[in-house]
Amino acid sequence: MKDEDLYNLFQTPMRFDDEPAFQAQVIRRLGAKNWLRQGFIALAGILGGLYALMQFVRVPGLSPATATPARAASSDATFEAGLGFGRELADVTARWVALALSKSTDYLAFAQSPLFFWVSFSLCMSIVGLYLINMREEGI
Repeated sequence: MKDEDLYNLFQTPMRFDDEPAFQAQVIRRLGAKNWLRQGFIALAGILGGLYALMQFVRVPGLSPATATPARAASSDATFEAGLGFGRELADVTARWVALALSKSTDYLAFAQSPLFFWVSFSLCMSIVGLYLINMREEGI
């Protein structure tokens, strides 16, 4: 056997019986990866847009630095007599609701922090980089 025969042996593509099924499977996987990539890019755009919107729109009174603690309204005798439980329970419940609302603004403050910006920016850039790398591999 000569070197040319060996070279020609590897140059001819092999045919298999399941070639159409394999081709359909590869096309399905490529379509799924493309759909997933486009979904990540859309998600990154939505997150970036929400972050930009939060930077432009600052609702007064929602940042923890300017928020004042809410005073729980004291209940009167009619309220206490009508519900059948004491004023302390109503006051504790009102304080708990006010505290929960105050804590929910901590998320907004975190979303406006530089750390959140750099984490979301890095995530977006890595997704865009993966998208460009995959587009380059598909073009080869």
